[in-house]
Amino acid sequence: MTTETQTVKTELQKLDPRRYQLLREFYYKVADSLPQLAEELEFADLDTGGHGGSLIEQHLIVCEMMDTFNKLELGQIL
Repeated sequence: MTTETQTVKTELQKLDPRRYQLLREFYYKVADSLPQLAEELEFADLDTGGHGGSLIEQHLIVCEMMDTFNKLELGQIL
């Protein structure tokens, strides 16, 4: 476990259980939703002709969000 991960873990352990549970729930909601959002945007682009327009650009932004999200230390702790 990295120092950063240990620091995050220590800070989370200081929280009241309600706050910790909220963070956990929101983390997993985002983790579950981002891939679905990316996929639906890709399908929406195809539904509108698949010309690589604004919907596929939004899809790519969500893919970048997923890459960034995967760097969170929270996933190893929660």
